[in-house]
Amino acid sequence: MAFIDVGKERSKKFSGFYSNIDDDLIVFYRNCGRLYLQLTNILYDFDELSISVLRKESFVKNREIFWTREVIISFRNRDIYNRIYNNFCQEFEDDPTPFVEEEHFDFYLFLKSVSMDSYRKRSFFS
Repeated sequence: MAFIDVGKERSKKFSGFYSNIDDDLIVFYRNCGRLYLQLTNILYDFDELSISVLRKESFVKNREIFWTREVIISFRNRDIYNRIYNNFCQEFEDDPTPFVEEEHFDFYLFLKSVSMDSYRKRSFFS
């Protein structure tokens, strides 16, 4: 995930993040008061998207349990983006960093969290 730097003049109107996940460039930003998500070179109004992240099967790696997740992004009730990916965020019994959330490391989960919270949608990148 990286911050989009567009200069001091325009940064009040345009700011956001982008991430390269596998071969997909995903751009999430606010421009002129509205949130947008660009997926596979197509721009969508973020308010018109539905994002779900589902936990799939678990697997063991180096004696630690991980799981796969599936992200499904829909536009006007039609699935437009679907990926299955490995989640390498572990769950710790006595977590030494309880302030760190999974969405800090999982861009899809971050997008889902913002999409479900009207306050975050209004205030993000403002």
